[in-house]
Amino acid sequence: MPSASAYALSLGATLADHQPQDDVLVHLDPVGNPFCLFVAAQVRSRLRSGGAAGGASSPGAAHDFEDPG
Repeated sequence: MPSASAYALSLGATLADHQPQDDVLVHLDPVGNPFCLFVAAQVRSRLRSGGAAGGASSPGAAHDFEDPG
């Protein structure tokens, strides 16, 4: 998630002052609209078990983030 946050910041987003959850990062787009970055539960589970996260999707998510780096 840190690389996704860095990418959003490089595009003009800012990190919101209020962060209500430990596993979600709230950002604001350049005009002030909030959006959240998080890792889907299925991916977190794979990462904890040592499996690869690639190709996982997040059901119900509006967009999946592809890390450019």
